[in-house]
Amino acid sequence: MFKSLSTLSKRLVSITAVTTVTLGLGFAIAPNASAASGRVIGWGSDRFGTGKLTIPNEAQTGVTAIAAGNSFSLALKDDGSVIAWGNDTGSGEPLDPPVAAQSGVTDISVQPTGTGAPFAMALKNNGKVIAWGPTGGFPPDASPLNVPTEAQSGVTAIEAGANTAFAIKDGEVIGWGFNRFGQATIPSAAKSGVIATAIGSEHALALKDTGEVIGWGGNRSGEINIPPAAKSGVTAIAAGHFFSLALKDDGSVIVWGNTYGGIIDPPPAAQQSGVTAIDAGYTYAIALKDDGSVIGWGSIYQSSPEPPSAAKSGVT
Repeated sequence: MFKSLSTLSKRLVSITAVTTVTLGLGFAIAPNASAASGRVIGWGSDRFGTGKLTIPNEAQTGVTAIAAGNSFSLALKDDGSVIAWGNDTGSGEPLDPPVAAQSGVTDISVQPTGTGAPFAMALKNNGKVIAWGPTGGFPPDASPLNVPTEAQSGVTAIEAGANTAFAIKDGEVIGWGFNRFGQATIPSAAKSGVIATAIGSEHALALKDTGEVIGWGGNRSGEINIPPAAKSGVTAIAAGHFFSLALKDDGSVIVWGNTYGGIIDPPPAAQQSGVTAIDAGYTYAIALKDDGSVIGWGSIYQSSPEPPSAAKSGVT
């Protein structure tokens, strides 16, 4: 989901102030402004029949934030409760939110890319992080479900990645879970002044309050080789399968890393100006324009990244 200075607090306010579109494995979901109370729409592929694109009635009104995972989706309601649909394709079991996620939730995140077992996170209004998912999908000593003590209070933002989890507390990134590529080993530069994070398949990004992007972890395709244009003036970040995105304060989008599926070149409409939010999927990306339209590019796992007509206007 989108992480930026302007959107870290977006989930605390009404749907009219929310700017969010989110990608999972082969699909996307977005709230549509045509329903003033926050209606969710979805598109893309559901080749395994998980039901992740079958939007439940509860997500037709009152939604303030959304998150899309490998095989399931989450929505945060304006009463602070979390609803889920779809399932874990490995076990076929639904990823129902725990009791603790039924009230007082201010932020949600799910493992969005094509690697790792599915899991979800929620941030409570007391700054506590909770996580859930199939316990058999992770090694006991490196599970993102084992929220560390320091993430039990004072957290202001969360990020779920490929078996890896992040929390931001007092500007410092706290990481836990899978660490094969060093993505959960937080560098000194990410221990202060951080306002947003993003986790890719093997790498991680952080956005500093100075507008600079920093990266660490795996670097198969140059995904943590931060280009000069992403070292200042950045307002949002996203990470996919060996690639990274940044949104500049002039509304333009920067992409670097993996060139698979044409992901490295944003379409002209996204590259020029007017983008207000970005997100990355496995090998595709999406952007929200200031006119309420959604644009997508790259590969989208047996489906076109082109959003449907319902996402061509009025998306908030």
